[in-house]
Amino acid sequence: MTIGIIVCGHGHFATGITSTLELVAGEQENYKAVDFDGSCDFGVLLKQAIEELNCEKLIFFTDILGGTPFRQASMIAAQRKNCEVVTGTTAQMLIEACLERDDYDNLSDSINTLIDSARQGITSFALQMSNNQNNQTDDDGI
Repeated sequence: MTIGIIVCGHGHFATGITSTLELVAGEQENYKAVDFDGSCDFGVLLKQAIEELNCEKLIFFTDILGGTPFRQASMIAAQRKNCEVVTGTTAQMLIEACLERDDYDNLSDSINTLIDSARQGITSFALQMSNNQNNQTDDDGI
């Protein structure tokens, strides 16, 4: 069963993160980017994207918890089966979802796994250097 993905957010969030996605993973099928600029009825834009995708399962990826894109996507998801809304979207999360969505049997469980994976990807250079030093083995074999 095909899983459609709609990315939506404020300003050029959706088209911007889509540019990153396509650079890394190529152009995606069953995928729409919908930018919210405040000039029109955003709910209508999302419904148009859903109709164009025509997928039984759907994941919305939004930028900010509580923002208009999140709220509009949530209202749609509340009325649909097999529909999830993820917020706080990162490029890593979106790339992973696009590359692995064909393997998602249970949408809810897969989203939880995706969020856990994304949390692990949020770090700093200093923290990574510290972790690398702590995990290095002694080359002398002692």
